[in-house]
Amino acid sequence: MNRITNLNDISLFLCERYMPKVEVAVDITLGNGLDVEKFLPYIGCKLIAIDIQQEAIDNARNRLAKTVPAEQLQKVEFVHDTHTNIDKYVEKADLIFGNLGYLPNSNHKIMTRPESTLICLGKALDILNVNGLLSVVSYLGQDRGKEHSIIKSFFESLDPRQFKVIDINPLNQDEMAPTLFLCQKVDETRE
Repeated sequence: MNRITNLNDISLFLCERYMPKVEVAVDITLGNGLDVEKFLPYIGCKLIAIDIQQEAIDNARNRLAKTVPAEQLQKVEFVHDTHTNIDKYVEKADLIFGNLGYLPNSNHKIMTRPESTLICLGKALDILNVNGLLSVVSYLGQDRGKEHSIIKSFFESLDPRQFKVIDINPLNQDEMAPTLFLCQKVDETRE
């Protein structure tokens, strides 16, 4: 059953609606590959999938090999590195997405951290093409909401002439329900 609280589905829907053509995309937190599986049919040329854990890359490769046609899977470039190095692997992208936190069913001590996530998001906005989208799912329950709070402040501080940001937060859910931040690079300073 589809539910309106599935933030990754909402993100994909909005990306499809506002970005009819995505050539290059980046998943900054590959995890088990669920987001890549959803977004991949929508990507034209290349999807760079970054994760700091080899276990995540192995899990994602195995999952995608079973669920995605081989010609689609050829678009994926798996990168074993921290998301702070996003700029080493891509110069420009139409879509950048990430699901913060930790790898499900794994060591919960290995998780995204506010400091490294801020570096990644800053670089992601530089890499993002005009009209491109940055989609980030953040969790209030992780690290007592510290990363979420810092990420929210980061998005709130962006110049509205260059970036449009929405915050989608399920209201009648658990207070620790995840939030979707969707940021579009616009550059109205040229007008």
